[in-house]
Amino acid sequence: MLAGLGRLDEAVELLRDADGHPLTASCGTLAGGRAGVGLGWLALHRLTGESGHLERAAAAGEGLLRLPDLSAALGEHDARGLLHGRSGLALFLHRLARATGEDRFLEAGRLLLHQELDRTFPLPDGALSLSDDARLTRAMPYLATGAAGLATVLTRYAATAPDERCAEALPRLVAGIRVSRVTKEAGLYRGLAGLSWFLTGHAELTGTDAAREDAVRAATGLLKYAVPYRRGVRFLGAGSQRFTADLSSGGAGVLLALHRLLAGPLLTEPRHEPHDETPYEPPYEPHPARPRLPAAV
Repeated sequence: MLAGLGRLDEAVELLRDADGHPLTASCGTLAGGRAGVGLGWLALHRLTGESGHLERAAAAGEGLLRLPDLSAALGEHDARGLLHGRSGLALFLHRLARATGEDRFLEAGRLLLHQELDRTFPLPDGALSLSDDARLTRAMPYLATGAAGLATVLTRYAATAPDERCAEALPRLVAGIRVSRVTKEAGLYRGLAGLSWFLTGHAELTGTDAAREDAVRAATGLLKYAVPYRRGVRFLGAGSQRFTADLSSGGAGVLLALHRLLAGPLLTEPRHEPHDETPYEPPYEPHPARPRLPAAV
């Protein structure tokens, strides 16, 4: 964010401090460890082209590959999902492999995804879902923790590094996400905005009318969480305790999801290939065209 606002020196300083923090050495996750810091270095490299930033990202990847016990570097109780589980590490390694051209990072990420898929479970209708961690068995559809986060990463691997197991699991995960039309909260991380963000990206890749309708339906559903306020609207945040404008649970996350749908190629340029982005990186120049993915039925 700082780099995108033109504060490049401050962005580099912040990342250097995070890179050298003791918690980064002991945590590998996207939310609070090496994967998140590495993704930040990759974003700076894409913005500036400076090789030093890519070297730091590669060092973060090497650190993950050298961990003797990866489970100890994840969230507590064998956490699952994008922010605290193996999915987030796999996302970073996928981006790193594409930036460096080193397939070993891609293979390591694929192994992590297979391990995450080992922790999924079937729903009565045949769809797949994921819980928060080893203690819980509840089906979580969300972006931060749940099926949408895992499916976000599977989408990237299935599109650029075809894998039979990932390709088979993806439609079943999407089937469980697309029916989640009502959530407790609106937010990006653990609410309908995150499902809308994922479904929009999935529709861009599949190119089907059904997937497009799923994305529009989820985004339209965000209206029921909007509370009129002065000349606009506002949204309740985590736990519905207060109104907030933050990215994870409040208005900023809702705006990000709506912007992806309304300003992205799905509605404005139907034949244009999508940006390869996550909520953690701005939409830089689009990558070359990628193959279409099979849609969920």
